Amino acid sequence: MTNVVEFFKKKEVFVLNFKTSDVISFTKDESHNDIVLEVQDNKGTAWVPALNRNEARKRLHSMMSVLEWEEE
Repeated sequence: MTNVVEFFKKKEVFVLNFKTSDVISFTKDESHNDIVLEVQDNKGTAWVPALNRNEARKRLHSMMSVLEWEEE
């Protein structure tokens, strides 16, 4: 019998700046519990834990509509 130790990949929190429409609709489920949002005047910031920036953007897109990404 062998013992198996799982090593989980470490997730980094990515700060994503984006623009959104005047009316926003959200889809919130268990997979979005660790995403934090701040939205004001069609501009928003999201703190998304993910393995990379692309995955972070996909996670945010699955929760809400983003019109444009703002790069730092």
